[in-house]
This record gives sequence, structure tokens and C-alpha cells, in this order.
Amino acid sequence: MKQGRMCLIAAALLLAAVGAETSWAHQAPGSYTMGVVGGGYFFEGEQNVDNAPFFGMSASHQFTEHWAVEGLLTYATVQTNYFDTTEGVCKTNTDIDAYYFKADGLYFFSTYGKVVPYFSAGVGGLWLRDDKGVQDEAQSLMNWGAGLKYLLGPQLAFRAELRHVHTFQDSNDNATLTGFLTWEFMP
Repeated sequence: MKQGRMCLIAAALLLAAVGAETSWAHQAPGSYTMGVVGGGYFFEGEQNVDNAPFFGMSASHQFTEHWAVEGLLTYATVQTNYFDTTEGVCKTNTDIDAYYFKADGLYFFSTYGKVVPYFSAGVGGLWLRDDKGVQDEAQSLMNWGAGLKYLLGPQLAFRAELRHVHTFQDSNDNATLTGFLTWEFMP
């Protein structure tokens, strides 16, 4: 939890440090965004990991009015149940750290109006680890989804999206529901 607070403080400082230009429209070619994110990661039942809320940071670059690339890093504390083969007992509610990171391409269907629908797809990873060394695995993944961007002001926007997340190692199909608060700026 301490790491989570530090991440949120860093995100707030980063957003406060961004220069303010207010005379241009959202999704301007060449613009950048920084944001804080929060949401839920929903694990497939076979993974034996409980669903959990997550938080983190995002950054993106707008190449054209319609195309952007985005990176995201999130953190969550999740609980898992597993069978300890050395003790021969079932361990329940063991906390593990979950790091979800990805790089995506975003396509914005409309660049006019306050509500902008978009599609996104990309690749990334999911790293699950605990302090006891029982669970320590990294999984590569691909994801795709859709969302809506709502313009709150000249530089501020809220985004909400739903994504399908497919992990390759165990072929799990997970989902995320994410909210973004982003600040757009020109270099």
C-alpha cells in the first residue's frame, strides 16, 4: 500500500508540473497526455486469484487526430489460495503483488464534441509475486477493448474503458474496467 501512495503522489506532482496551454483542442497532433488511472482487474476463475482494484499512471503521444500510442503501469494487492505441497495444506487469502503494464495503440473515432469513442489494442505483461516466494510469475499478454473519452476542459479529460486481456502462458482470458483522468499538453 505504501508503494501505491507513492505512485499517486508522483502522479499528482507530475500532473502539476505540466505546462498549461489552453488555446488548442484535444487530440492535437504532437500532443502528450499524462494521467492517473484506477479500476478493476477481473481474473479468470482458473487462476485462483481474487479480482482486485488497481491504480497507476499512464502516458500517451497523439500522432494524428485519430491515432495515439499509450503506456500504462498499474499496481494491485490481490489474494490467492494455493496448495502448499511442502506442508500438505491449503493456504488461503495470501496477499500477492500484481503489476500490470502495457503499450497500446488507440484509435479515436471522432475528434469533435465532448464525447469521443475509441478502440485500443496492445501488448504487455502481468507480474504476480509474493514476499514468501510461493508465487512469482510473469505472463505476457495481449489486450483489446473500447472506451469513451469525455472532455472536461481544454486540457483535462476523463476516460472509461473495458478491455479483454489474454495471457499467453496459461491462456487465461481476463478483463479490466478502467477509469483515467488525463491532462493533455504540448511540448
